[in-house]
Amino acid sequence: MEYRTHQLRKSALALVLLTLGLVMVAETQNALAGPWRKHSRRPHTLAPYEFVLEGALVQPGDEPAGDYWTTDHGLSTENGWQLGGRIRYYVTGNFTVSPSFHYTDFGDFTDIADFEDIGTDLGFEISTAIARYGLDFQQFLGRPGAEIRPYVTAGFALCHNRYRDWIETDGTYKTSMNTLGFGLGLGLKLGGIEVSGVYNINRFDTIRLPSASNDTNYNWDNVVVRVGFSPVWF
Repeated sequence: MEYRTHQLRKSALALVLLTLGLVMVAETQNALAGPWRKHSRRPHTLAPYEFVLEGALVQPGDEPAGDYWTTDHGLSTENGWQLGGRIRYYVTGNFTVSPSFHYTDFGDFTDIADFEDIGTDLGFEISTAIARYGLDFQQFLGRPGAEIRPYVTAGFALCHNRYRDWIETDGTYKTSMNTLGFGLGLGLKLGGIEVSGVYNINRFDTIRLPSASNDTNYNWDNVVVRVGFSPVWF
């Protein structure tokens, strides 16, 4: 628990530094684009399309984060990072549709275990990741074109869940499971910068994981704290 708290603090610090960096980039872009905006007939905030680059910290749900030794499906998964992006289309001034892609890599679990069938202690490692191909819908509040705009986001996605384990002297085992996932969250857009929090539902049945017996149900839900930056408007 103490180690996980330390990791969470490090992740929070990384998110703060990432946010500050994006703000500095946005301010530089605003300064360079100032003369163009004065003569532009269509402000960037009212453009029908917006390309958003996104980075995030991801906290796994209780099941994958559960203790590997004492829970049925726990993998001792650590907090991870996420990178991705979206193309946001403004159907109206306040409602958008966004095809998106995000890749999440969680922290690995490494330990040593006594393998009775071999009769010796061996090191092993477990890794998990998720590739999310999504379609998200966002409802903005306030006046279109305003600098500060809160929004509600919801969507669905094809989640490609990846599992890998490695055992010393025994090699690597890899598998993956696809499922339909859903997400719901809140966000705040400040010009070209935005911050959002999303809860992703990601559940599937499989016999491919080592802990499965017959067709076992798994819950890989996760919470995402995301920072986005819009470098291009068209």
